[in-house]
Amino acid sequence: MKIRFKTNGYTLIELLISMTIIGIITSVVVINVQKISTDYTFDMYSLNLVNDIRMLQEKSVSNSNKSYSMILRNDGYDLKENMTKFKKVKLKSQFILVDKSNQGFKDKDIRFRYDGGINCSSDGITIFVKNINGRKYRKITIAAIGERVKLYDEKSKNIY
Repeated sequence: MKIRFKTNGYTLIELLISMTIIGIITSVVVINVQKISTDYTFDMYSLNLVNDIRMLQEKSVSNSNKSYSMILRNDGYDLKENMTKFKKVKLKSQFILVDKSNQGFKDKDIRFRYDGGINCSSDGITIFVKNINGRKYRKITIAAIGERVKLYDEKSKNIY
C-alpha cells in the first residue's frame, strides 16, 4: 500500500519568504508616508501664513478705523486687531520662521496700513519658513510697493 501526501498547502520556507517580502514593502511605504505627511504640513504652514497676511491686508483696507498687525516669532505668529490678539499660530517643533539673514524673529511687529500696505523699509519684508530637519524652505515676500504677497520654493519658483 502506497502512502500519499497532500500537496495542497504551503511549505514553511514559502511562508517565511512571503512574510519577509511583505515586511520590506510595508517598511518602505511607512517611511514614504511619513515624509509625505511632513511635506504636506510644511506646505500647509507656508500657505496659511500667506493667506493670513492677505487676510490682514483685506481687513485693513475694509476697516480703515481699525489697526491690524502680525507679530512674528521663531515658533509662530499672532494676528492682532486694535492690539487684541484674535489668532495665534504655533508651528511644529521641526519648523521655524527666520528672516533674510537666517536670524529668528523675536516679536517682530508688522503693521498694516489702511491701504493694505505695511510699515517697513523700501525693500519690503522677507520671511522664510524653514524645515530644521532638512534643507527645505519657503520664501514669503511682502513687497513695500504694490503690497504683493508671494510664496516661493527653494528654487525661487513662484508657487502662490
